Amino acid sequence: MRIEKMNTKDIITVTLLTLVNMVIYMVLGMTCVVPVMVLIYPSLIALTQGVVFMMIGTKVPRTGAFIIYSIVAGLLGFYVPYLIFNVIAAVITEILLYIGGYKNYRILAAGYVLMQAAAVFGSIIYPYKIAFEDLLKQGTAEQIADKQRAIDLLAGPVPAIVVVCCLICAVIGALIGVKIVKRHVNAADKGEDVLA
Repeated sequence: MRIEKMNTKDIITVTLLTLVNMVIYMVLGMTCVVPVMVLIYPSLIALTQGVVFMMIGTKVPRTGAFIIYSIVAGLLGFYVPYLIFNVIAAVITEILLYIGGYKNYRILAAGYVLMQAAAVFGSIIYPYKIAFEDLLKQGTAEQIADKQRAIDLLAGPVPAIVVVCCLICAVIGALIGVKIVKRHVNAADKGEDVLA
């Protein structure tokens, strides 16, 4: 398969669509002021970002689109482990798309699930379960107390449950994304009435 290079328009499209997903991420992130939301938040993100992810895969079927997506999302997430896990997942997704075809919705869906797994690990499991000592050094006394409550909630088998719920919601989010993109974006590309 020949690698199609991205042009400036593709890079701008990916960046703008990534920013849309980051707005969703940040709006839902505000719910994490309540410690229990740390458990629910990854599933909400996985459920809601699938449409934009599928749109990137459909509108910019070029090598590197998801690496740009992961770098922009990682940088805006302001957390190095989140960036690293996102980029690793994006590289795997790009390899899968290169092998299976860039408009293959099954591979796009698998890539979305993989990237959501990386995101939950980089933004929840790693900081709250593995690197929690560093996390507790940042913020005001009230913020540290909230972080400690979130850490306490992630005891025992809870992290595994959070990841499984996130993956289930990522599959649902991917299916919703595929359905919407197939209907509206592809219809618009053909000049059909997308509201019909």
